[in-house]
Amino acid sequence: QLRVDRAMAEVAGAAERSATSRLLPSVDLQSGWVRSDDPVAVFGTRLRQGAFTQADFDLNTLNRPAPLTDWSTAVTATWTLLNPAGWAGSSEAGSRATAASWSLQRSTEATHLATEALYLDLLRTEARVEAAIRTEEAAQANADLFTRREAQGLLTRADLLQAESDRAHASAVKIQAERARHDAAQSLALFLGWTPGRLPAPVDSLSPESGAAIESPTSADVAPVSRRADLRARQAELDAARASRRRAKAAWLPSVVASGRYGIHSADIFGSSGENWSVGVALRWHVFSGAGRLAESTRTRAELRIAETLYAQAVNEAMAEIESAARAVH
Repeated sequence: QLRVDRAMAEVAGAAERSATSRLLPSVDLQSGWVRSDDPVAVFGTRLRQGAFTQADFDLNTLNRPAPLTDWSTAVTATWTLLNPAGWAGSSEAGSRATAASWSLQRSTEATHLATEALYLDLLRTEARVEAAIRTEEAAQANADLFTRREAQGLLTRADLLQAESDRAHASAVKIQAERARHDAAQSLALFLGWTPGRLPAPVDSLSPESGAAIESPTSADVAPVSRRADLRARQAELDAARASRRRAKAAWLPSVVASGRYGIHSADIFGSSGENWSVGVALRWHVFSGAGRLAESTRTRAELRIAETLYAQAVNEAMAEIESAARAVH
């Protein structure tokens, strides 16, 4: 959960940068090829190319021009100077980022406290197991003593049966204590993001592992629980996060747009005195968008880490449930 909260704080920070980027100018680059016999397009293109001649003013040429090819490259910069909604959005995103930062701090404190509580609970169950072992040993020794005295005629059969009952009860208490110790160790392991097969061993002091991170399950781990609906839902969310990450990366690349047009114009509703066509291909690239794409990249990267963490934890918890059920049966 702490890893998720850290990523959520990063998402909030990216949202703040994205909101701020909308207040900055943007720069676009477009380069393309167009060929058309549309009179308006041909006339305008010749103007832009600066290639007009006296012959181009012939009426027949103006009405029915020959197809003209145009290669163009343009750089466009835009900046919204007055943007009250953008300013309010930036302020809102900043407040949400501040809230996420404080939430992360509280989550960190709660994680430390919960870890220590789970650790102390594990120590408590360890002590219960040791006490149960001593009790079982004492009950076993008492039952052996009663067996010898019963053989000597010093005790009755009822006394021996009572001693055997006490020994059996002590064994049952030890089994329960060992199960409680295993459950406490497994709870701490899951809280730390470990796989169910790895259990913590109590030591004299609490010291965090350097670079500790949630363990990603292997395909062998997932196989027994892969059909569970909750894991399928987590897998779908993980796939969506991966696709979102790919989309954010692709946003840095230019796009290629093809276009075509065929038109009929006439003063009569059923006429077709003027026909023209245009085809073109253009390359468009958002050179700068106020760091908005960088913020989006950060956001999708953090959301992918969240999806990976939640999926891994769901698998670990499912495997722990299966192991706990198997131990209860045995």
